[in-house]
Amino acid sequence: DFFGEQALVTDEPRSATVMAETEVIMLRFTKIDLAAAMKKYPWLESALQIEAFQRRMQTKYSLFKEMFPEVKT
Repeated sequence: DFFGEQALVTDEPRSATVMAETEVIMLRFTKIDLAAAMKKYPWLESALQIEAFQRRMQTKYSLFKEMFPEVKT
């Protein structure tokens, strides 16, 4: 899994807070690293943009449900 993609794809400030429940191995990508990976794997940029969009929509949906719990969706 991954996190922090919005900051790399959209130039937004980082907003993720992440805690691991188990031991993990992490990789850190800078914008330069990501650009090199996207050059090698062109589909990667679209995949990250889709993931960032989905996460933004989930956040907005959660906020909507908190504000209007009576609305059935």
